[in-house]
Amino acid sequence: MDAKIFVVAAAMVIVVTGSVAAQSLPYLSDTLKVPAYKAAFDALFRGERNLPAWLSAYRKNRNGAENAGRVEGGSYELYGVCEPHNCSDSRILVLFVPGGSRAWAVLITSLDTAGQISPNYKFLGHPDPQQRSILSSAKW
Repeated sequence: MDAKIFVVAAAMVIVVTGSVAAQSLPYLSDTLKVPAYKAAFDALFRGERNLPAWLSAYRKNRNGAENAGRVEGGSYELYGVCEPHNCSDSRILVLFVPGGSRAWAVLITSLDTAGQISPNYKFLGHPDPQQRSILSSAKW
């Protein structure tokens, strides 16, 4: 009898923790309705020049192809947005601490150099090595 209770309890723990881990976060446009997230996001672009037109438009009207956010690197929230109809060549990944008080990002664009396509990474918000690793290795 005790063994059955233990098995049932263990199964419940697995189901509960599995559902929490699988839970995705909202889209970035929804997250940016929270003032702390919006302030941290806007701070990423202060003093930045030569941003792609689609990103400048996204900052104003939230028009972009978005992926739902997810937890990454243990406790960071990661969101992705790309240029509509050009996701493979121009996208931004944004990393927040929970609650949105700090943010870091990487703008990834494709460069065509002598017929070779290669990604160009522009980090925003001065991410530390761990944050850079999360941002540069994230797949969307």
